[in-house]
Amino acid sequence: SMHPSSPFAAAVVSPPDSFLPHAPSNRAASAERAEANGRAALRLLQSLMGCGLRHGVVCPGSRSAPLAVAAALLEAKGLVLHTALDERSAAFLALGLGAAEGVPAAVITTSGSAVAHLLPACVEANHGAIPMLLLSADRPARLKGCGANQSVNQETFLQGSCRWFGQGAATGLASQDAAALDALAREAYRWSMGGCGPLPAGPVHLNLPFEEPLHPDAAALAALAAAAALDAGAGAAANPATARSVPVDGLEPGSPPYGRAPETPLSCSVPGNVPAELV
Repeated sequence: SMHPSSPFAAAVVSPPDSFLPHAPSNRAASAERAEANGRAALRLLQSLMGCGLRHGVVCPGSRSAPLAVAAALLEAKGLVLHTALDERSAAFLALGLGAAEGVPAAVITTSGSAVAHLLPACVEANHGAIPMLLLSADRPARLKGCGANQSVNQETFLQGSCRWFGQGAATGLASQDAAALDALAREAYRWSMGGCGPLPAGPVHLNLPFEEPLHPDAAALAALAAAAALDAGAGAAANPATARSVPVDGLEPGSPPYGRAPETPLSCSVPGNVPAELV
């Protein structure tokens, strides 16, 4: 221990509030960031609901907490929520829902190896021309390739079986404005429904980075609940019956509204990506 007369003792015993993790200013900033994550997730799901999304299948995880909270808040607006303990069974549940209803169900997963477990159902959806939305949470770009926990190249896991891949902003979904989130949702839904040229319906993968903190406090949760109480079709009002032709202003079919497309674009020019009998 340090002697009380040491010139460094005061700094050790009584550090400034700004350096304490529980300092009021830090708590406020943390709450704002968590709420911003929640608002971005909420906007994305609201836009997907406006396109025709009816079912969400939520898997356990921490990085996907903003999406899970947003989905729970949207139950009151008509989103039918299902939970699954593992991603493989969650994806097959979504596959069945898509086959039965003709519109995609959304699977929400955390980052890392969780995304790999979506592949079997994704392959089935590809070959069966069944619409499906796969929403994976991820770490921001600054935490990729540096040994961070649960940080893998999950962007490519499903590439060979998806109609389209959409990547959220590298700095985190909360850094995208409402218009960008709406465009991302509409383009994903349109590709999933087979509304992009000769490609039939099928799976679409949205990879969505989130910065910490991920879990809103009581005040932030109340603010998110108030936002969720507004129209669930914010930014993307489209009748499910006509969702196949949802427009994306300023975008050519297949162009990613934010982020990047896979290195091999998922289009009808990719040999073997879609069974010939389905094109």
